[in-house]
Amino acid sequence: MLPQGPTLILMDEMLNYVSRGRNLGLRDQFFNFLQKPCGGVSCRDNLVMCMSIPASELEMNPDDQRDQESLKN
Repeated sequence: MLPQGPTLILMDEMLNYVSRGRNLGLRDQFFNFLQKPCGGVSCRDNLVMCMSIPASELEMNPDDQRDQESLKN
């Protein structure tokens, strides 16, 4: 699916997607999905994935804080 040449994958504000998925009961499915591209990145020398996590810690609830730690790991 990805080109063979140098590739950059940008994923912005991932915590927003996790929060929406959590409200629909899809939190675990989101993390399972996210592990697939992360595994692919480690297999290629010319592929980089950059991910931003949250906006402000002051606006996060305890579930957001837990998910933020999961995303960091």
